[in-house]
Amino acid sequence: MQFVDWISWLEKFCVIQDIDDATEAVTAAQLETLEQENHFVLPSDYKKFCEVFGTCLFSEGQRVYVPNIRLSENFLYPLRETLSVIYETDAPPIGISPEILPRVERMLTGEGLVFSDSTTAKIYIFDLASYQKSDESCDIWEASGEGEPEDFSYIGRSFYDFFLKFCLQIDNLSGSDTSPFAFSRRKRKLIRFNSSEMLDF
Repeated sequence: MQFVDWISWLEKFCVIQDIDDATEAVTAAQLETLEQENHFVLPSDYKKFCEVFGTCLFSEGQRVYVPNIRLSENFLYPLRETLSVIYETDAPPIGISPEILPRVERMLTGEGLVFSDSTTAKIYIFDLASYQKSDESCDIWEASGEGEPEDFSYIGRSFYDFFLKFCLQIDNLSGSDTSPFAFSRRKRKLIRFNSSEMLDF
């Protein structure tokens, strides 16, 4: 897994505090406790991001949250309800291929964590059961925030790539320098929230 200088990235943004003027990010100790108590491992680059940025909204309309189990459950509830109604009619879920259906069901029943959403009504989920020590990452899925199960799609395993593509709208990642030092000095807006209240034990 590549090293990401999140502190240098943060310096590229014009940071706007929330109304409580809260700037604190979560600590490594808090994240470790969360993992131990819930028996999962979060992607390493995402954890480092949470330690530096905390919960925040990017000017491109993408929100990233520190891990919050209750918030994640609220995001996933409409999808679970839609699938339940479909199964009550004994019909297969429309639009979800049989190959990914077991993974979708798994994420909706305790092994998925929503870590981001967007102004386009999309949510982004870590498949926690897919974590591997080799890359210290999980599969990342995009889904509808409005309960449409056919919108599930796999988008990769790298949280850093997710940050570049969805938070910064950098589409072409191959063969280019994507370090913060190569990034435009034009500061983009970043709103930070009270992350200490978001962490859920």
